[in-house]
Amino acid sequence: MSDTADLGRGVQGEPSRKKSVRFPAWTTGRRPDRFTLLLAALAVLGAVLILARQVTYGVGLHGDWVTYISVARSLLAGEGFVQIHGWPYLHWPPLYPMLLAAASLFAFDPYDVAGPLNAVVFGLTLFVAGQYLRRHVQHPFLVIWACLALMLAIPLTRVASHAISEAP
Repeated sequence: MSDTADLGRGVQGEPSRKKSVRFPAWTTGRRPDRFTLLLAALAVLGAVLILARQVTYGVGLHGDWVTYISVARSLLAGEGFVQIHGWPYLHWPPLYPMLLAAASLFAFDPYDVAGPLNAVVFGLTLFVAGQYLRRHVQHPFLVIWACLALMLAIPLTRVASHAISEAP
């Protein structure tokens, strides 16, 4: 008998009764339920709405966007966290320029990546909010209603369509 033959067996050949760990559906091979698919569809719809707003009005730009784009460009050039005038990038967290640089690795400029990146993150925000509400609100209709309210909230869509770190 090989050493691998009795893995997962108890003392006398009985199956061991270990505490099972719950993993998300996508890791166990199970299909997600309909409500998860509905939340995913709402997330995709939210991302498409942000992209449509960006196509119509352009990506919103503020004073900080110059810093984020320049730091992402300097990361791509191998210069590190350096702003446009050569100053070190010290005043803001580094995740947003790093995400812009990572998404720009495939021959795109960080300016061109900022809009779609924010749209994807907005969709993920809707999905995570839906999953959170699903666990804490009993009626599914209220969860869908809250996700629709988040998706159509003008302040959120305005922030998500700008090239600023508050959007992701």
